[in-house]
Amino acid sequence: MITHLKGLIAAPHTPMFADGEVNLSMIERQAEHFIKNDIRAVYVCGTTGEGMSLTIEERIFIAQHWQDVAKSDIKVLVNVGHTCLRDCRTLAGHAAKAGVYGISAMPPFYYKPAALNDLVEFYAEITKAAPLLPFYAYHTPGLTGVNFKMSHFLKVASKCMPSLVGIKFNHIDLMDYAQCKAFENGRYDILYGVDEMLLASLPYGTIGAIGSTYNYVAPLYYDLIKAYNAGEFAQAQHLQNRSIEIIKNLLNYNVLAAGKSIMKMIGIDCGPVRLPVRNLTNQELDQLGSALRSIGFFDIIDKPRRLL
Repeated sequence: MITHLKGLIAAPHTPMFADGEVNLSMIERQAEHFIKNDIRAVYVCGTTGEGMSLTIEERIFIAQHWQDVAKSDIKVLVNVGHTCLRDCRTLAGHAAKAGVYGISAMPPFYYKPAALNDLVEFYAEITKAAPLLPFYAYHTPGLTGVNFKMSHFLKVASKCMPSLVGIKFNHIDLMDYAQCKAFENGRYDILYGVDEMLLASLPYGTIGAIGSTYNYVAPLYYDLIKAYNAGEFAQAQHLQNRSIEIIKNLLNYNVLAAGKSIMKMIGIDCGPVRLPVRNLTNQELDQLGSALRSIGFFDIIDKPRRLL
C-alpha cells in the first residue's frame, strides 16, 4: 500500500552565508517555522533549494542535516537528480543511510532521454541504490525540457519500478495530471507542484502539494483548501487570486532570488543565491517589500491554520 502524503509540502531554500557557503545552522530555524505553519514534509535540494548549483558533498550534508533536525516531526524527501547517473546513485545511497522518508529525481536535462523507456531505465537504475525508499519522479518540463506524458510514464514504470510511489507534478497539463491521479484507481501519490494553480487541481483529488511559496505563505493555501472543501468556491477563488498576486510580484524578479529575499523579510535569513542567478539589489528589495505590503502579504504570514 502506497502512502499518500497530505497537506502542504515545502520546498525549502538552501540557506547560505554571505560568501555563498552553505549555512546548515539555519535549517533548524526553517524546520521550526514549518512546524508552526503545519508543514510536515519537505522536498530538499530541489529547484527552490538550488540543488543543481550545489556540489554532491553539499547535497549530502544538507540532506543529513535536514533528517537530523526533522526527526519524527517532518518527513524529508530528497532530490537526488543529476545529469550523471553515478552521482544520482551516490545521493540515493546516502539518503537511504540517512533514513529519509523518500527520494526523487528529475530527468537528466543535458543529454536528454530520447524515448520514454530511456527515462524509465534511468530512474530504475537510481532506485537500485536505495530499493527500500519510496521514489517520486520529478516532472518539471519547463526547466528540464523533458516532457513525456506522465500518465504514459506510469503505465511503463509501474511494471518495472517496485519502489515508485508517485510523481512531483510541476506542470500545468491538468489532463495529464488527472490521468495520473486516476491511474490504477488512484494507486500512486501524485503531488501537485504549481502553487498558482493549486485550486484548479483540487477537483482532481489533490491532497498533497509541493511548492516554494509554502515556505512563507502556507496559511493562505490552507485557508484556500479549507474553503474549497467547505464548498465556499468564491472564497477559495479569492484566496487563489491573492496567491497569484504574490507570485506576480515575484515574477518581476528572479523567483528564486525573490523567494530568499522574502524569507529574510520574515526573519529567516537564508542568505544569497548562487550564480548564475542574480541577487536582488537594495532598490529591488525595497520595491518588492513595498509591493508585498500593498497587497497585504504581511497580514497573511505567520498565522497558523490547520487543514481540517
